Amino acid sequence: MTDATDAYAASAEYLNLLIAPFWDATGPVLAEAIRDTDPAIGPALDIGAGSGRGTLLLGDTLPDTEIIAVEPSPGLRAALLARLATRDALRPGAPSCRNPSQRPNCPTGSAW
Repeated sequence: MTDATDAYAASAEYLNLLIAPFWDATGPVLAEAIRDTDPAIGPALDIGAGSGRGTLLLGDTLPDTEIIAVEPSPGLRAALLARLATRDALRPGAPSCRNPSQRPNCPTGSAW
């Protein structure tokens, strides 16, 4: 994807700030709506994950569910990866720390 085709190329570095009021209002409602989702039904998908606010909400609300986050914009993907790097269990390529049988392989202090 080039800057010419990336709709967020000019605003990616600001999107996290601009979208904060949306997540402040919507996050708790979404968390309540998905709280009882059975992790056995499959992974949670965050398509168009942006800066990762929704991905973190999924991780916090559904700690035993695999999460797949996809973001096509290079600028937003960089923000997403930086945000996920703050959580051991959500780091790309991390052991499946959400699976109790694999927790011995997880870094000390992993959040799950």
